[in-house]
Amino acid sequence: MINESIFSEQFKAGNRTYFFDIKESVNKKRYLSITESKKSGDEFERFRIMIYEEDIELFSKYFNSSLLKFFKTKETKKDISYQESVKFRHPNAYLPWDKETDEELELLYCQGKTIKELSEHFKRNIGGIKSRINKLELPDKYPQIR
Repeated sequence: MINESIFSEQFKAGNRTYFFDIKESVNKKRYLSITESKKSGDEFERFRIMIYEEDIELFSKYFNSSLLKFFKTKETKKDISYQESVKFRHPNAYLPWDKETDEELELLYCQGKTIKELSEHFKRNIGGIKSRINKLELPDKYPQIR
């Protein structure tokens, strides 16, 4: 039964076929296998990625919020500034911080949240989070935290 699909879905798009299979590994962890198959001469080329169950929500979040937005804009990559590309991934990037958000950042910092967790929570890039932490002098105020 190992590696047999628990769920399977496929669709054709031009000369490609995409397969979405939910499978279970030897250690009983479920994962999504996405396969692209296309005919090349007499053979088929296959490319596959696997996304494990613990990452599927994060994968879905980034796929839906960043990638789909990017494709829906009809702009080409060269037409998008660096700042705009960052905002695709981090919608609050470059927005001003307010007192309430600063207080929330301080609270979560004191709770031991990682920079990555703070970045995801505030929808800002990692550099922006680090910069704000330093501006608020949180490492000096709470040296025991990190």
